[in-house]
Amino acid sequence: MSESENVSKNATPQEETKKETTSVEDKYTWMVRPCEIYKDEYNDCTSIRARFHQYFVFGEPINCKQWNTDYKNCKKWNTYKSKEAYVS
Repeated sequence: MSESENVSKNATPQEETKKETTSVEDKYTWMVRPCEIYKDEYNDCTSIRARFHQYFVFGEPINCKQWNTDYKNCKKWNTYKSKEAYVS
């Protein structure tokens, strides 16, 4: 019997739950970009040049708040591993 199988059989229910929770988080962690990308996207979206382009293409400036929200959630996730930030 391998060591990993032995450890798995001796794991407590709390450890099993922790493994399941961790695996769910790990499953989607690859989708979270580095926080600087969200900040750059927000800055690009709110720049004068982008606002002019948005007005020209759409007739009005677009809402850039989601980039800022994503940046804040990314910071919360990286700093505190906040589940609330992870799911929003």
